Amino acid sequence: MTLKFLGNVADERIEEIAAAVGDATAGMVDFAVRLGPPGVFPSARRARVLWIGLEDPAGGLAALAGSVEESLTPLGFPAEGRAFTAHLTIGRVPRPQHVSLPDAGAPGERFVVDRLTLVRSRLGRPAARYEALATFPFRREP
Repeated sequence: MTLKFLGNVADERIEEIAAAVGDATAGMVDFAVRLGPPGVFPSARRARVLWIGLEDPAGGLAALAGSVEESLTPLGFPAEGRAFTAHLTIGRVPRPQHVSLPDAGAPGERFVVDRLTLVRSRLGRPAARYEALATFPFRREP
């Protein structure tokens, strides 16, 4: 799940980004979310990204995304122009095409969000590589 995509970032900036994300997550308490129905971006007729929604009744993900956004804007990373949509990306479609989505059915698995990880992605073949740069654990809810 991506809270904020930063694009190409010089290695020298990672420390200041990690410090800002640390500030954004300071005092954060873990929270529960539930897997929701599947979806696609930008539309079912021209799908490019397949995703699973996340039901977040307490608003923890949106609050976390907003806090990260606020902490990174002063570093020159522009604010996102669209509203945050909590989802897990599960795949990308090489060429836009029509996709039929199954019915939502029963609510999905519940899980606890208890940390944020700053990740670097490097595109490559046969697949992208991901590297965890820093992890910011949240306080446990009693």
